[in-house]
Amino acid sequence: MKKRVFSMLMVAAIMLTAFGVFGGAVAESTEPVELTIGAQNLGFDGKDYWPDEWFQHVEEVLNVKFTEWYQYDDDTFALALASGDQKDIMMTNDAQAVLTAGAAVPLDDYLEEYGQNILKYELRNELLRKYMSGGDGKLYFHTPNTGYEDATGAVEGWNGFLVRWDLYEQLGYPEMKSYDDYVEVLEDMVELYPTNENGEQTYAMGIWNDSGLWGWVQGQIANMGTTGVGDYNFVWDTKTNEMINHLVETDTSVSPWWQAITFYRELNKRGLFDPDSFAMTNDDLDEKYANNRYVGGICTWYVGELYTANREKDPDTLAGIMAVPYEGSSGWYGQNAIIGWNGKNLYVSTSCAEEKIPAAVSFVDYLDSDDGNRTHYSGIQGKYWDYGDDGVPALLDAAYEAKAAGGDTLGATGINQYGNFIGSSAFGMAEDGYYYDLGLYNLGKGLTPLQQAFADHYGVSYPGELRYKMEQEGKGYSQKVSLHTTIGALVNDVPDEISTITSRVQEMMIRWLQPLITCEDDAEFEAQQQQFIEEVKAAGLDTAFEWYNTQWTTLRDEIQAIIDAEAATAETETEAPADAAETEAADAAETEAADAAETEAADAAETEAAE
Repeated sequence: MKKRVFSMLMVAAIMLTAFGVFGGAVAESTEPVELTIGAQNLGFDGKDYWPDEWFQHVEEVLNVKFTEWYQYDDDTFALALASGDQKDIMMTNDAQAVLTAGAAVPLDDYLEEYGQNILKYELRNELLRKYMSGGDGKLYFHTPNTGYEDATGAVEGWNGFLVRWDLYEQLGYPEMKSYDDYVEVLEDMVELYPTNENGEQTYAMGIWNDSGLWGWVQGQIANMGTTGVGDYNFVWDTKTNEMINHLVETDTSVSPWWQAITFYRELNKRGLFDPDSFAMTNDDLDEKYANNRYVGGICTWYVGELYTANREKDPDTLAGIMAVPYEGSSGWYGQNAIIGWNGKNLYVSTSCAEEKIPAAVSFVDYLDSDDGNRTHYSGIQGKYWDYGDDGVPALLDAAYEAKAAGGDTLGATGINQYGNFIGSSAFGMAEDGYYYDLGLYNLGKGLTPLQQAFADHYGVSYPGELRYKMEQEGKGYSQKVSLHTTIGALVNDVPDEISTITSRVQEMMIRWLQPLITCEDDAEFEAQQQQFIEEVKAAGLDTAFEWYNTQWTTLRDEIQAIIDAEAATAETETEAPADAAETEAADAAETEAADAAETEAADAAETEAAE
């Protein structure tokens, strides 16, 4: 009954929101406040269904209208900072540049009236004020996906050894324990499917270039339990919380860079690597996946067009790509993102007109609200989720149907489409006592035919459970002990000298990709490898490593101390009720003893008087 009452209160809250009660939103009697959004690192789709249901809900709740979404590249973003001509709400991966330009509005004066949900994230705000304020201790940024990611993971993982499932099935699901095994499987799949339906040659995979080095190294970085640091010059071990100078460390079991180069080089030697990779864009990659040109990949986020295109012809097809975890590999999940995801710094810009700042802050605040998070992760209440007769919230069939359909059908709902914006992780707890993402209670429902086939083969209820089971058995890892997201978000004030070094080295890494990968002679490759190492060291790599290693390890120790202090406080608070009960019992016993003594004394006095 309590939860059903809560449901009614939520509906009332949303109604009140329209009248300006929630988070300082503008009253319904006024015209919607027009807002614009710009970002360096968040792609905006030109889908027919835009704006999706989540954003329509946001506009209705806050009485705002988003009139423009603009995607910046590094150059146009720098120009916007220099000219002062920004969108009202901005997202950046370069917080220091924003602070240096004085381009963000301090949120502090608006929080009491318009930011009550923001204020709930006390530890996140404390760290942002300390490390991302330029030293003035003010709150300028909002970071997304703050909080713990449960070790059970998502419906499916995005990293591992990616295989086209129908071909992998035909091969008899060969076990893959290493990148050497993976190469063999990729070659066997290409032999099964050498050309697509149009007679075009197929390849194991191709790489795109408009994400810099991300496409070239992120697969290996994730699989090996690391994360990129300083323009990918270095990596941070998410299992040990230590820095690795992976450009000069040539052991492929330690260095993601050299593992990537060695892997692509072997594919290239066998004619399995798309030669267009050195000039290809993300759009080119999408087109090739849609045309069945690849049988593998490095990240499932970028292979979906293959399955989407094939499902249009056959809804039950298994011609899609899945990530198979291998023993000893790491999963990209399970972290405690104390201040959210790195490089997704949202702020209200100084270009925002003063009269619109309250509406802009209210939007940021809404991202931290119960309604904002639950609607983002589970959809519109009453349509995609609702409370049952027992008061327990659960997804409705419409949500599972949308998830199973995927593609534009799911995209139009807005469900789980804005992880780079939303305030809490999916495992954040709403006031009703349940996760924001209600799908987490039944990850095996609403699977696509491809996901179901994967789960059936491995004997799990959902694909992500395979990696979770491997972790429980000591055969794999997650990021549950890593502090990389928090540390990386807080290292912002990088000296120009160090930035110059890492940028120069990154350019060298990009320039050396093709010579290293296309080199077929082993002796020549070793000579090139040594020349590359000498060049990056001459560019100052060791100096940059020393700076980053010092910064990251210092922050690691400081943040760990804060975490330990928080844990100790929580433990004390947990013990407090027991202590209070114990004190109360002692007080009661003392009172009882005093009463007994008083009664005994009165009886004695009465007896004495009678005598």
